[in-house]
Amino acid sequence: MRIEIIKQIDAETRCVWEFNLFDISAVFVGWRKETKPKGKRIWKLVEYWNYYNERDSSVKRPPKLTKEIREEVVEEIIKIVRVFTWSEWKQK
Repeated sequence: MRIEIIKQIDAETRCVWEFNLFDISAVFVGWRKETKPKGKRIWKLVEYWNYYNERDSSVKRPPKLTKEIREEVVEEIIKIVRVFTWSEWKQK
């Protein structure tokens, strides 16, 4: 499963952090900075880093993960996790 955290920097710039979910761990695998030209609907890629394709990334080192981003990832994981009794799980 993939989790994306989107941070709007200003009206025309945003950063997106991408995480893959393995078991109950979120692993940082990608980051990109996008801009939206005035009057356009589509976001254009400015810079990016991808763990799976590091050679072609425009940023050579992964960006730092701030405490704020880490907390948002945990919140997203909490939204996904569900707790069932055995009988409730069987009825699913």
